[in-house]
Amino acid sequence: MKAKEQHQIIRTMNWLGYLGLIPFALCIASLNASAELFGLNVRLIYIAYSGTILSFLCGVLWSHALSDESSPFALPMLLLSNLICLMAWLVILIETW
Repeated sequence: MKAKEQHQIIRTMNWLGYLGLIPFALCIASLNASAELFGLNVRLIYIAYSGTILSFLCGVLWSHALSDESSPFALPMLLLSNLICLMAWLVILIETW
């Protein structure tokens, strides 16, 4: 990969990371019991977006475990990524119940 392409990828990754913070900031700024956005409760939007981001991050752990299978951390990362997702799923179920 050329240095210019690598620089562009890193720049894009940074921009996507910062833009991904906007929904969190908007939801936290308007977080109260009756706040709505597009007809949906802001709390529900915050929980759904948080779950999506957490799933994405667990997928990153999964890909790191698969890319370096010889690492002693590959199996723990693989198991941890699944454990985190399952725990988050249970928390979301409990929270909405």
